[in-house]
Amino acid sequence: MANSNEKRVLLLIETSRGFGRNLFQGIQRFVMENRNWTVFFQDRGLLEGTADWIKKWNGDGILSRTSNLLLYRQLREKNIPMLELLGDGNKIPGNILCDENDVGSVAAKHLLSCGLRNFAYFTSENTYWSRMASMEFENVLNRHGFECLRYPHQRKSNCGYAPLAVLEESRDMICEWLISLPKPIGLFAATDLHAMYVLSAARSANLMVPEEIAILGNDNDQLLCQVVIPQLSSVDQNSQNIGYLAAKTLDWMMKGEPAPTKCTYVSGAEVVVRQSTDVLAITDTDVAAAIRLIRRRFSDPTLSVPQIAAHLNLSRRTLERRFQESFHRSPETEIVRVRIEFAKTLLRDTRLSASTVALRSGFGSSEYFFRVFKRITGMTPNQFRLNNQSVAKVQ
Repeated sequence: MANSNEKRVLLLIETSRGFGRNLFQGIQRFVMENRNWTVFFQDRGLLEGTADWIKKWNGDGILSRTSNLLLYRQLREKNIPMLELLGDGNKIPGNILCDENDVGSVAAKHLLSCGLRNFAYFTSENTYWSRMASMEFENVLNRHGFECLRYPHQRKSNCGYAPLAVLEESRDMICEWLISLPKPIGLFAATDLHAMYVLSAARSANLMVPEEIAILGNDNDQLLCQVVIPQLSSVDQNSQNIGYLAAKTLDWMMKGEPAPTKCTYVSGAEVVVRQSTDVLAITDTDVAAAIRLIRRRFSDPTLSVPQIAAHLNLSRRTLERRFQESFHRSPETEIVRVRIEFAKTLLRDTRLSASTVALRSGFGSSEYFFRVFKRITGMTPNQFRLNNQSVAKVQ
C-alpha cells in the first residue's frame, strides 16, 4: 500500500554535464534524509524539447532545467509545484540559480593570486548567465587596476544555453586570438567545454599552458577537467547545494507553502585548482621565492614572516612592502590563505576530523583554525564539509 505522504517528483535535469550531475547529488542527499519522495527521471540532454510522455505523467512536483520555451510551457500546464533551475533569462524565469557574480569574482581572485597581470574571458556565444559571470570577472579585475580582454567573435544565441556553439567556432580564429594576447595571461572560460577547446587551440598554436596561458574553466565537470593534459582548473559552482536547496523548497511547496516570488541565487563557488593554472607569474624574484617557500612549508605551524624574511636575507619590513607591491596582500595573509585552501581540500575530499585537518593545514590549534576558518569562509569547518564534500553526503 502506497504511503499517503509520499510525493511523486519529476526530475528533468541533464546528466550530460557535471553541473547537472552535481545537482542530482544534492537532490539525492535531501531524498535520503527525508525518504518521502518517489523520483521519476528519464535521461535527457539539456537542449531537448517537448516529449509526449510528459503529457501522460501524473505527479506532485517538478524540478527542471530547460531553456526550451515549449517544454517549459508543457511543464507549467501540469499545474503542480515546479521549480526551474536554468531558464533563459527572458521568457523562462529561473527560481533557484547559481550566483554568477560569485563565480566571476572567485575566478578573478584566483587568477590574480597567480600573480598574473593580463587577463581574458572566452566564450563563443552571448548567453545571459555568461554575461553575468564575465561582467563581475571584469569588475573585480578593474578594481585591482587591470583590464579584461574578450574574444571578439561571439555568436548570438536564441536560448539560454548553447554549449555546442564553441565546437562550430573556427579553430584558426581562436588560435589567432590566443597568439595576439599579451603573455603571460590568465584566461577564464565560460564553461569547461570552452576551456577544453581553448586548451586544444593553444596546443595547435604552440602556446604553453599554464606558462603562457593559464586556463580556468567553469562547472568543475571532472569528466572533462581530468581527461585533458594539463588537467583543467575550474570553478565549482556549489551545484550540490543548489540541488539540495531546490529539493527542500519544492518539498515545502508540495506541502502547501507558496512558491518563491523572487529568484534565489546560491553563492559558495570555489576554484578547484589543477595543472592548467599552476603558475606563478611574479617578476620580483624574492617575492616569488617567498611564495614558493610558503606553498612548500605552509603545513609547518612554526612558519612565520620573520622566518621567511631571514631565509631571503631581507628585513621583515622590506619583504612585506615588496610582497604588497607584487601580490597585493601581506605575506601573513598569504600564509593563512594557503592553509585555508588546503584545509578546504581536506574537508572536501577526505573523512579526516576537523581537528586533524587543522593540524595538517599548519594551524597550531583547532580553536585557532575554527576561528580563522569561520572568519574567512563564513562557515564552520563542519558546515563547509556538509555543503561541499561528496563522501559526507552519503553518510
